[in-house]
Amino acid sequence: MAAIEAAYLQIPLSVADGYSFELQTKKREAITSSSPTVGSEGCSQEPSQSSRGVTIGDIEDVAVSRQANGDGEAKPHRPHHRSLCVTDLTALEWCEKQVEFSITRGKPQKTEAMKAGSARHVELEIEVVTRVEVQVLSREDSWAIRLLNFITGARQLQSEGLTRELPVLGVIQGCWVVGIIDELQLCGRDGVERPLLIDTKTRNRPTPPSEPQKRNGRMQLMVYKLLWDNLVTTGIPFDLFFHHFKLQPLHSLSGDVRGHAGDLYIGSNVQTLQDIVPLFSQECLLFPKAHESLLLRYEWQADRKLLGQDEFPFEGEWLELRLQWHLEYWHGQREAAYVPEEELWKCRYCAFANICPAMEAGTKCSQ
Repeated sequence: MAAIEAAYLQIPLSVADGYSFELQTKKREAITSSSPTVGSEGCSQEPSQSSRGVTIGDIEDVAVSRQANGDGEAKPHRPHHRSLCVTDLTALEWCEKQVEFSITRGKPQKTEAMKAGSARHVELEIEVVTRVEVQVLSREDSWAIRLLNFITGARQLQSEGLTRELPVLGVIQGCWVVGIIDELQLCGRDGVERPLLIDTKTRNRPTPPSEPQKRNGRMQLMVYKLLWDNLVTTGIPFDLFFHHFKLQPLHSLSGDVRGHAGDLYIGSNVQTLQDIVPLFSQECLLFPKAHESLLLRYEWQADRKLLGQDEFPFEGEWLELRLQWHLEYWHGQREAAYVPEEELWKCRYCAFANICPAMEAGTKCSQ
C-alpha cells in the first residue's frame, strides 16, 4: 500500500545518537496561525503594508469551497469537521468574518513573514529534537505518531526539564481540540516544580505587538494550559476518541510505525493504536498541572533579537466566555461577528477587505 503522507517522530538529541533507524531531518511547513502573520501554530507578527494577507489557522478536515452560487458569490458553508485546532480558536478571536471568508472563498497564499515565522519554529524544535520521517498508511498510523510524539516529549520534559512542539488534544466545551505547545519548561515556584508553558512569536518589525495581538497569544497559551491540565488530571476518554475520529483501535499499524515504536520504547509490543493507550495514559499521570503563569516571547525576525516578554496569569473565566462566544458561531447558532470599531485597523491587512460588507457599508456589528 502506498503511503498517504509522511509524518515525523521526535527523538530527543540526548538519545538520537543511539537510535538505530536512519535519521532524516527534513523541514516541513508548519501549521499557520490566527494573527496578522504567523509561524508554527501561532507566530503572530504585524504584516507590512506590502504583504496583505489573511492569517487563519489550518482547519482540519474542512474542504475549502470555492463553488459560486447563482449571483457569482461564494456559497455559504458551515464547517463540519472532526476537530478544531487551537489556532482555529485564535483565528476566531482575531476576526470571525475573516474565518468565514477563508472557508467559503479559500485561504490566500502565505506571506514571506508567515513563512519566516514557520521556519523559526522549526529551528527551535530541532535544537532539542531530531525528526525521523515515518511513512503513514492510515489515519491510525497518523494518530499513533501524534501520541508517540507526546510520550517522547513528556519523557524529555521529565528527564531534561525542557521540550518543544508537544502535541496535545482533548475536549473543550464539547469540541475535540488539538494543538502543539511551542515549549514547556519544568520550573520550581513556591516549592512546586510545574511545567511552564511558553510560546515564541516572531515579528517582522522591531516594535511591540498591539493589544489584540497580545490577546490572541494569551488566548492560545491559555487553551494549551487547559488541554495540558485536562490531560494530566482526567486523561483522554479513549473510547470516545476512537468513536469520534472513526478510528479502529485494533487496526495493525504500518511496519514503519511499529518498527520505530519498538526501537523507541524497548520492552513494549506496539502493534495497534490500542497498544499505545496505556503508554500515553501512564505518562500523563507523572505530571502536575501547568503553572498558572504563562509566558509569551517576542522576537524580531531580522536578527532573532528578543523584543520583550509577556508573562501573564491564566484567566479561566475569561477564556470560558470567549470560547463559548466563538463556538456559538462555529456551531451555526449565530452569524459571524465583525471586529469591534477600535480594531478596524485589522481590515487594512485582510485579503477579504474589498468584499467584506463591513468595509463596504463603513459599519460593522459589535461583539
